[in-house]
Amino acid sequence: MIAGFHVVAVYGPNVKPEDVDQTDVAPLPGAPPGFPPMIDDDTKRVYRGPNPLTLPQDRVEVVQFPKRGLYLVICAFVPHFNDNMWGWVRVVK
Repeated sequence: MIAGFHVVAVYGPNVKPEDVDQTDVAPLPGAPPGFPPMIDDDTKRVYRGPNPLTLPQDRVEVVQFPKRGLYLVICAFVPHFNDNMWGWVRVVK
């Protein structure tokens, strides 16, 4: 469940926050000029959610994990990632 302005991205397995290239960014389509970008590093990325400007701020995103392991889940909106908005999902089956 997502509440608020977030761009969910999932990396892994076994990717750490410091492995995500924060210099690989892209503008959020439809955002006004000067709006902060989103991280666009696709190395070992297994999911990136849709543009939050096109969806309700409160929503559900379903992610399927391709195999067992520890996956990094981040908010790819640069200011949120820089505020350590990330966590882990451990897939065991």
